[in-house]
Amino acid sequence: MNDYLHAMDRVRSDPNLNLPVDYIGISAPPFENQLTSLRTRIFQGLGHVELGFTGTGKGSMAGRQTTPEMYGSKEREAMRQLAKLNKVSLSTHATVGVGGLAGQTERGFAYEAQEKALNEIKRSVDFAADTARGGPVVFHAGEFPRPISTYEREGFEGYPGEKEKGMIFIANQETGSIHAIRRDDPVSRPTTEKDKYGNEILKLDNGEIQFKTVRFQDVLQEEIKKKKDSGEVITPKKEAEIAIEIFKKDRQKDLEISKAEEGRNLLQAKQITQDRERLEESRDWIKEQLERTQSSNLSREAKERTKKTLAEEAMNRALGPRQVQRMERFPELVREMQQDPLKFLNEQIAGERDEERVWQNAALSYGRRWHEQQRELDNIKTIEEVGLQRTNDGIARTAIYAWKKEKAQGLEKPLFVAPENIWPETGYGAHPKELKNIIQQSRQRMVERLTQPYFQERVTENGQEVVKKVSNPDYDPAVNKNQATKIAEDHIKATFDIGHANIWRKYFNGTDEDFKKWMGKQIDELNKEKIIGHVHISDNFGFEDEHVTPGEGNAPIGPFTKKMREAGYEGKMIIEPAHQDFEAWTGGLKFFGSPIYRTQTWTDIEGSYLTQGSGSPTYMVGSYATDVGFPEESRDLRFWSRLPIE
Repeated sequence: MNDYLHAMDRVRSDPNLNLPVDYIGISAPPFENQLTSLRTRIFQGLGHVELGFTGTGKGSMAGRQTTPEMYGSKEREAMRQLAKLNKVSLSTHATVGVGGLAGQTERGFAYEAQEKALNEIKRSVDFAADTARGGPVVFHAGEFPRPISTYEREGFEGYPGEKEKGMIFIANQETGSIHAIRRDDPVSRPTTEKDKYGNEILKLDNGEIQFKTVRFQDVLQEEIKKKKDSGEVITPKKEAEIAIEIFKKDRQKDLEISKAEEGRNLLQAKQITQDRERLEESRDWIKEQLERTQSSNLSREAKERTKKTLAEEAMNRALGPRQVQRMERFPELVREMQQDPLKFLNEQIAGERDEERVWQNAALSYGRRWHEQQRELDNIKTIEEVGLQRTNDGIARTAIYAWKKEKAQGLEKPLFVAPENIWPETGYGAHPKELKNIIQQSRQRMVERLTQPYFQERVTENGQEVVKKVSNPDYDPAVNKNQATKIAEDHIKATFDIGHANIWRKYFNGTDEDFKKWMGKQIDELNKEKIIGHVHISDNFGFEDEHVTPGEGNAPIGPFTKKMREAGYEGKMIIEPAHQDFEAWTGGLKFFGSPIYRTQTWTDIEGSYLTQGSGSPTYMVGSYATDVGFPEESRDLRFWSRLPIE
């Protein structure tokens, strides 16, 4: 195979699309043994192979759940040497089981989930260092949910009326919990009217407040109109912030109720405390008087009369309105007081203490509820603000890990992490603008982690929230900001998958030509900002990621590859096949107009009707071999024709 054109070569209708053969690579089936797959790809004549995985945690070859750590040092060295001897370059695709580094779970963002995903990427980084000796480590960037209609201004809509019926996602930056506000959720609003002074007051009917039901979207639009009238520009992010304002305002009423109940219960507890203290003072006074009387020379009868007199006086001094009412309802309490005032007062004091504790606990409960609700509201942010912070930090950490691994092993080329745009439904990271934001902000975070010795974090100490300096484990005093910026640009680059991007087509309300223009604009912007560092090529019809042979779907692969070359992209373009496997590569070569020279002319008929899609009879090994019925130890030693290599 050669990368030059001959006068007798077939010329495409678009001669500018011609690509050299060594510009195009192919991925190995990630659910198969990667060493065997690499051998197969080499025998097939590939110049670049992307190795990948499907599993997480402990792998299983039988279960087709492959992981990087299933391959030991000897197998890794075999892959490296096999590629080197055959002048084949390698890249790495981390497990498809990782869908982003924000740590999203069913319950929201979780640092445990993020750390698990980070470790999966690190496993692939280690593998890439040992086998590919650098290059991209690809992983999918589906970070958190967001509506398709976020990009309605570009012509996208998830379903008819999504803008009026869809979700607005918010998150708690402290706990990571995610909330969804439905735009068409009913909201109760009191009806109001103007008084004679022009003030807005509640409208009552028979003394009762009247309510009307509106949608959350109606309330949101009212607030948006006010903002627009004051000159504000309303972006999707600003709209989400306005929605949060409304959300907080509604929840504020619950806070007011909790605060009012806390105050009411505290007031009641305070009143009881005052009554108890009055009883205790009277008890101490009568105890002193009774002790003095008992030690006097008065007769027994005189002492009893004095005791009754003291009891009556103590009752007048001690009893508050609540105790008086109680004794009026229960006359036997008066007799108990007269018979043994000390015992009676002690029993009353104990009862007051119990009641005081009940009211205090009630106040505490409402106060705690208020505090938790207030803390929840204080930490509510847009899901983009909360999620991106976690995503960027996660990517920065993996990039630093890759950079350190590169230095430790003296790799020939940068070992970089390469988040890949996935299909729209998977969430943030699928849209080209989202991918750009992730790359740019992750690079910035990497610079911070390399150059700042401390981070400021909010922590709780002794029940109080304080801002504390936290040591940064990635700080490197030998790296200045300019150096860190260059390191970040070299070690965080995007993988752009044109097939994944094409799935936005099904949500697009414009024409096919409009969609192609939109796509071209996105690619230009990504290249202008130096975002793309790796490329995946697959085709589909704009609905699902089916990976048909390049040129057989409607993904704008041709315009995309031309733009990449014009922008100076020098990396490989990886064709990702599906069931057609190797034919996706040869079909891709035809589509790209890449010349192929062989001792046979099989490619002239390979894709024709007569061959019914059979593959080129190149050398196969392992599970791909035509001698699959032979013992395993013999398969790798035979060509497709079953002739021994010897």
